[in-house]
Amino acid sequence: MRSIQIYSGLLLAFFCSAQQSRAQAPSEPQKTYTLVDHMPRFRAADSTSTSMLNYIGHNVRYPVEALKSRASGTVFVTFVVNKQGLVEQAQVAQGAHYALKDAALRVVQAMPVWEQPGRQQGQPVNVRLTVPVRFAMQTGSLAALQKAQQPQQLTATNATADATPAAGVQPPRFEHDPLGAVHYLQLATQSVKARKASVAMVSFTVKADGQVGDVLVAPGISPEVDAAVVQAVQQMPAWKPGTQQGQPVAVPFTNIPIRISGK
Repeated sequence: MRSIQIYSGLLLAFFCSAQQSRAQAPSEPQKTYTLVDHMPRFRAADSTSTSMLNYIGHNVRYPVEALKSRASGTVFVTFVVNKQGLVEQAQVAQGAHYALKDAALRVVQAMPVWEQPGRQQGQPVNVRLTVPVRFAMQTGSLAALQKAQQPQQLTATNATADATPAAGVQPPRFEHDPLGAVHYLQLATQSVKARKASVAMVSFTVKADGQVGDVLVAPGISPEVDAAVVQAVQQMPAWKPGTQQGQPVAVPFTNIPIRISGK
C-alpha cells in the first residue's frame, strides 16, 4: 500500500509540473498580415467621416515649426490594426522634416477604434497598413502660419487621392479598396524596387467610363520603375466615374505619392 501511495504521489507531482510548464510556455507571436480577405474597415464613432484618410486629413495639424521652415512633403506612417480594431505599433517609415513626422505620427496614434478589424478565412487578424500623409503649404505662408493651431485639411493630392473637380463636378470614387486608391496602388507596386527608396509622383485621369488613362510619372525614378508604376495604374479596376449635371465626365488626378522601396 505504501508503494502505491508513493507512486500516486509521483504521478500527481509530474502532472502538476507538466501543467505548470505548459502554462509558463511563451505564446507564439501573432502573425501580422498586409493583405487579407477582408481589410479593416474604418469609421469613427464621433465623426461623419467613413474614410480613415479623410479622418486624418481633417484632424492633422500643420506644425508651426514646419511652416516657419517652409517645410513640406509626404510622411509615410505604418501601423497595425489589431484584432480588436485598435491602432498600435505606429511608426514613421519615411518622411522629411521632423515636425511633419511628429504631426503625422501623432494623428495616426490618436485614431479611434476601427469599426471592423481585418479578417482572414473568417477570423479577425492583425493587419499592417501604410498611409502617406502629404503636407503642402498653401499660398501665403503668413496666413497659413496664423492658422497653424487650427485643424488643416490636406490638399487634394494627399493620401485620399481625391480630385479637385471643377465647379458642379462630383469626383470619381474608387470602391475596390476600403482604404482608397493610393493604398491599392501601394499594394500593387510593393514588388517594384528602385536603387534607393523613393516616392513616385503619379498623375492620371479617370475617364467618363471609369477607366484610368493618361498615366504619367513625373519626375521619373528610372525607366524600369516608371514603366512598372504606369502599368500598375493602368491595370486598376474601373472607378465609379465623376459626374456633372448627372452625366459622367473625365476627372484628372495629379501628384499622387506612391512609395517605392529600395533594393
